[in-house]
Amino acid sequence: QFRTISCYSRFAAKGPDAKIEQWQMDTQDLLQSRHEKGTLKRLFVLIDSRHGCTHIDSAIMGWMDDAGVPYSIVLTKADQTSIPEVIKHVNEFCMRYASTSQLQEEGAVTQSPVVHVTSSKNRWGLNELLMSIETEFISHG
Repeated sequence: QFRTISCYSRFAAKGPDAKIEQWQMDTQDLLQSRHEKGTLKRLFVLIDSRHGCTHIDSAIMGWMDDAGVPYSIVLTKADQTSIPEVIKHVNEFCMRYASTSQLQEEGAVTQSPVVHVTSSKNRWGLNELLMSIETEFISHG
């Protein structure tokens, strides 16, 4: 049995800064405790390919790296940007993975080397993403 949880990033959140900060800390605490209990196997971080990796996305990935929470990158809306732009974003994530894995001395790298490129409109990459999710849960029992 698995569950999916959708969380908005701080980028999408609206409200007073103090409330957004508290929401962010609560979300991190929730994810950390679920990971420590073994109920959170992997996060799938959805990133809009029209914008690429924002500073908020980088901060979230940095937090997950520091917390040891495994995650995979999913580029969404690939049909709404050019193929060279999508390739550029994929390369940036792959380079981030490579540099993180070279710097990592203890423990495992938390970012998956696989970057999923998807389009719900054109159904690109959805079967591969679903197989990846299924494999993740099968491999962790």
